[in-house]
Amino acid sequence: MRQFFFQHLTKFLNITHHTSAKMASRSNGLAEKLVQRVAQMIRYYCDNDSDIEDALPIIEMSLRATAHTRLQISPYEIMFGRQMRVSDMLDCFATPSFASVD
Repeated sequence: MRQFFFQHLTKFLNITHHTSAKMASRSNGLAEKLVQRVAQMIRYYCDNDSDIEDALPIIEMSLRATAHTRLQISPYEIMFGRQMRVSDMLDCFATPSFASVD
């Protein structure tokens, strides 16, 4: 039933679906490398599972701002034609103060 629904959904949305072996970098190397990188960053920024939601915007921003080693241009620059202003973005991620109000 699930496969039937998925086939009709991909046909309706005009999506070409290609399957590949999971965890096999030779079949889809770029996607596997990105998953490894995100997992590594989550391990670096998060002490427990409840921290992941707060860290994802920072991880996303850093991935978009990082230049490709060969092309020397970031995904953000490709989309918007300019470098990301990281200092402006970091103000959005300021840690709130939870001082007690008594």
